[in-house]
Amino acid sequence: MSVLRNTVPHVQVALQGVSDLIADTRAPGSMSPGQYVRTESGYSYEVADSDATDHQLTTLGGIKLYVVGAEAVLSAFGFTGAGTSADTAYAQAALNWLAAERGRTLVWDVIDAEIVGTLTLPDASEWCVHFPLPTRITQQTDNVPVFMLSYSTFKYGFGFSGEKVRFFWTNSQSASDTEAIGVAFNPTTDISDGCFDFFFHGLQNENGYDLIGLHPAASAQTSPFWGYRIGELHHQTNAVGRVFNLNSGVSAGAPAGIIDKIYIKGLNAATAPFEVTAQTGVRVNSMEVNDAHGRAGIVTSSQNFSIGTLRFENCELANGEDLFVFTGSDTQATIEHLELQAVNTNAGAHVYGIKVDVSARLAVTGSVNVNGCTATGSGDFHAFKPIDFGKVVLPPLLDVQTDDTDVRLYEYAEANDITFASAVALGPWVLGSVANAASYTGMQSMFDGTNTYTEIVAPCDGWLVGLHVWCSSAVTAGSLAFRASINGTTIGGGGFVATLTNGQSASAFAIAGYSPGSINQSHRVTRGDRIKVLVTPTSVTGGGNATAQVLIAAAP
Repeated sequence: MSVLRNTVPHVQVALQGVSDLIADTRAPGSMSPGQYVRTESGYSYEVADSDATDHQLTTLGGIKLYVVGAEAVLSAFGFTGAGTSADTAYAQAALNWLAAERGRTLVWDVIDAEIVGTLTLPDASEWCVHFPLPTRITQQTDNVPVFMLSYSTFKYGFGFSGEKVRFFWTNSQSASDTEAIGVAFNPTTDISDGCFDFFFHGLQNENGYDLIGLHPAASAQTSPFWGYRIGELHHQTNAVGRVFNLNSGVSAGAPAGIIDKIYIKGLNAATAPFEVTAQTGVRVNSMEVNDAHGRAGIVTSSQNFSIGTLRFENCELANGEDLFVFTGSDTQATIEHLELQAVNTNAGAHVYGIKVDVSARLAVTGSVNVNGCTATGSGDFHAFKPIDFGKVVLPPLLDVQTDDTDVRLYEYAEANDITFASAVALGPWVLGSVANAASYTGMQSMFDGTNTYTEIVAPCDGWLVGLHVWCSSAVTAGSLAFRASINGTTIGGGGFVATLTNGQSASAFAIAGYSPGSINQSHRVTRGDRIKVLVTPTSVTGGGNATAQVLIAAAP
């Protein structure tokens, strides 16, 4: 290799390439500290002192070199992507270089790279690894992270940017390979300030466990994540763990973290792909789940959690399973738009779309779309399942399929825990002395006390979703059944019957039957339709006077 030499310090020395530079056998004294070296391929270095310990490269002859500039490419550190231990050491040297000075950027210019063992991200703030092209990083060591950030103090202003980064293990990882993580956060002590103002974009898990997660070794430590921004997360068919694990070992933080997009595809054998616990603010702009089996997400004890659009397509559930669960008394969640498309229920299974558990509160503010889902006569699919004091508020816009009566918005028994935002209340209707009513007696519209009008005109297009009935005294024998009617056609199915029987009373004798167990075509209302409420007594005594209202959820 020919070297042009100048006796003046800090001059440029021309070399051919990085591999030739590393292979140079010249002795340390042949180049002066502070002298610049520039390869013909454009990489620049500064000669370090012979006793330096913070250098990035050492030639075969023993000359120590610093990479020059606030931005450098991975290849400048000797990395080729060939998958050798030496090659991995060059990648680690490049990451160490980031920590030497704040504000540095490493441009990962090798689009198909293999490494052996974990690369440690800099224990520093204000750095960036930039991926200018879609990149695949193959981990040749089973059950270890690709990148790990180990830290003992708070960190801020760091992350990955650019195009998609795909993490792949030479051998597909299984549910037991819980350390096969794309980016692992590993606090080595309890850190009250934690990590904030960091950014990741376009990360994809191909066949590992977690994509972003707490390293299992750090499960005893707490480190809040807050003020972060994530562009895209992709969880592919062969991935077995979580696309985002903000859970074990992570304490709550503020303000919010923002995730632009989450895409989950395929069977998830180990755990819910998306898991968030004890966070005070997380926003997901959109989340789509395709071809998954079983639960895709769980949010526990998290305040101010919101999803813009949550969409499920061609997913499958076994008995007792749900697609997404919100749980914990601290959980306050919002979904703006929910779509359940082609969710398939196994024979005999009772399954749920969104379960709201243990006093959690969920509001869907924009629209609910349930279409193409299947169930069987021996099982059923409920789009919503409030349980153990969980509360749900549904939007005024509903688009619910009408061709499968076993596909339901929710169960009749759960109606007390479900309300509708901005639904139109129609009525009330009144009836004196319910015990003396004949079968299918129309209750009188309260708007006209003189004429016995029983019908009220529907003010909008929508779905009949609620039936409220109050009696002025308890039913002491027999039963009462209340039903709604649209244009003379009585709705008797789908749980849309409020039945009051002997002993059903409350402190003020206000007894309510509420909401259908399913929405089908018979519940569809068009503006101008004539709505009324009918009552049928069966050997009834008591009950007193009755008042009734219906709810109409507007259709888009």
